[in-house]
Amino acid sequence: MSKLKFFPILFIPIILAGCLSSLHPLYSENTKFFDPGLIGSWVEEGGSDTLIFTETGHKRFQFIYSEKGKRAEFEVYLAKLGETHFIDITPVETKAENDLWSMLMIPAHIFGVYKRVGDQMNINMLNDDRLTEQLKKKTLVLPFEETDNNIVLTASTDQLQKFAQDYATDTAVFQPGKPFQKIR
Repeated sequence: MSKLKFFPILFIPIILAGCLSSLHPLYSENTKFFDPGLIGSWVEEGGSDTLIFTETGHKRFQFIYSEKGKRAEFEVYLAKLGETHFIDITPVETKAENDLWSMLMIPAHIFGVYKRVGDQMNINMLNDDRLTEQLKKKTLVLPFEETDNNIVLTASTDQLQKFAQDYATDTAVFQPGKPFQKIR
């Protein structure tokens, strides 16, 4: 039985103020790109959260996020849609205690607008509250499912890419996060 990657919906309060998750990635093979300047350690300006990025494969990064001494590991891809750069984050496979636990975990992605200039980086994640409200009122048409008060986007990668491009500069949709400074 294969072990699945999973994303606990409320796990990352992070830069990633939003945690609206998606079943499908934002990136596709033809939109992935590599930014060597991302590699290294980053600290939240005015805070204590740290991010460590290492290259792990073709246009793929390992991302270790530490918040108040608690660490979690993720896989990251960067995508270029039009002139805007995005980050797609998904957890790495974890060692499950048993097969039943593994069977119940579903891979998921979160994504946001990514901007790095020199040693400063900003990641603007989806604004959960605003998008949840718009999805429920049907003022935003994007396939989703709601379970236990959690919204999971079920849109295809193509649909997500169109949505991301259309709203990339809308700070009500992609909520500005705290900046991070590279420390090494």
